[in-house]
Amino acid sequence: MSEISLYSSYDRYAWGGFSVGPRMHRWNNENIEIPWDKFQEQNGLRKHYEICPYCNSIITVTNLTDTYIYDEDGDCTIYQCNECGYWISSINICDFQSSFTKTAFSVQKRFPIKSKNIPIDELAAFLKNKSHLTKYLHHQTFEKLTGELLKVEYGAYEVIHVGKVADRGIDVILIVSENEKILVQCKRRLKDGAVESVSTVKLLLGTLVEHRSLKGIVFSNADYFSYHAIKLTQNANVNDAGYEIKLYDKSVLNLLLDKYPTTPPWDAFFKNELKGTGIAKAHPEESGSHRW
Repeated sequence: MSEISLYSSYDRYAWGGFSVGPRMHRWNNENIEIPWDKFQEQNGLRKHYEICPYCNSIITVTNLTDTYIYDEDGDCTIYQCNECGYWISSINICDFQSSFTKTAFSVQKRFPIKSKNIPIDELAAFLKNKSHLTKYLHHQTFEKLTGELLKVEYGAYEVIHVGKVADRGIDVILIVSENEKILVQCKRRLKDGAVESVSTVKLLLGTLVEHRSLKGIVFSNADYFSYHAIKLTQNANVNDAGYEIKLYDKSVLNLLLDKYPTTPPWDAFFKNELKGTGIAKAHPEESGSHRW
């Protein structure tokens, strides 16, 4: 795999009519005196409601009216490709005097899979149910992703990405207080079915001793940790000395990706276009935290 495609941005179109008849305009463009249906047909947009223009997969339709508006004289609909993520969102509102339709067609943004500039929030959303693709990421991108996932998992902890050569096994630091921190070692394995060995845990343990820290995490995309790696974290001498090491493998990576709070890319479109209409529903933010 050489690149990934993300669909967070979009082109916006609006069509509305009063007694003067229909008129359509595109965002930041001059108004175009043409019916919306005819405009879609001329620009090849209509077929995108059924077949994805990027991967030719079937588009699925979801009605989100109850999610975004109260008014019964309107609807909010999403047309989405479940294969690549392409989407179209549409708002239709009508009353006794007027009606309008506002539509967003998502725009594909392509990134080399090894790019260090992939937006982490969008990457986390993309990787849900696709954690096996982490093996293709740049190692610094994987470290930044780890930091963001742990930031959510541990709530108010401050997260520092170290990410430098000869870091002695420290890639991410979770700051607990002035006197306490959790050191994180990230391991991005390139082969399917990889097993994280005891040597990785030994390296982190030595780093904990060197930095006078008691808590550490090995965060790996390997399928699982070896028997000896697990046994070392349970060693009586290690535990009696106060050291606590957690092992996060691919199964935990999947759980953290599932828990990562992602906002659908069409959410901003609906909220922006419905603002001030008096029919939009409020969406208070939810938050939570996890302690060691």
